[in-house]
This record gives sequence, structure tokens and C-alpha cells, in this order.
Amino acid sequence: MFKLNEKNLKGLTSEAIKEYNSISSKNEKIKDNLSHSILGEESNLDSLAFITFIIILQKKLEEFNFKTNLAIEISKKNMNSLDLENLIKLIDDISQRKN
Repeated sequence: MFKLNEKNLKGLTSEAIKEYNSISSKNEKIKDNLSHSILGEESNLDSLAFITFIIILQKKLEEFNFKTNLAIEISKKNMNSLDLENLIKLIDDISQRKN
């Protein structure tokens, strides 16, 4: 089993984006770009779309034995905004703490 790191987190995030985009509406697509905002005023996602994307990503992370509930961790941080780059950093930080 591979260990999570920033490089494979970017790959998993890209996979989750593709899967999410295949089921999302035209105006709620996520750009596979690290600066794309997925939470907050600059985001094109509503709360349901955001959670749907996080659940898809969570399932991909679980393949790497990532057991932390990502939605709860984001909630604990009380974030007003979040882009893909900072999401990846958050997951990487959580992963490093758990190992």
C-alpha cells in the first residue's frame, strides 16, 4: 500500500474531480487547478455539491487507509474558504499526524 504524500494526493484529487464532474451540473464543475475555490464566496459549489465532492474524495483516500472524516476536519477548522491546494495541504497534514 502506498503512503499518502502531496504528489499522490494531487492525483487522487484529480480522480475525485473527474468523478465529481461526471455527475455534476454544468455550472458546478470543479476545475482541476490548485487555485480553484471549492468553499466560500469564490466557489461555484453549493453546500450539497461541496459535500458530494468531499465524499467522493474521502472514498478515494480510504483506499490508502485514511480513516479521518474529512468533512468533520474541515468543519473543525471553521474555514470560510478553501481551494484545492489548501485542501491537499490539510489532508497531507492530517495524514502526517496519523503516522
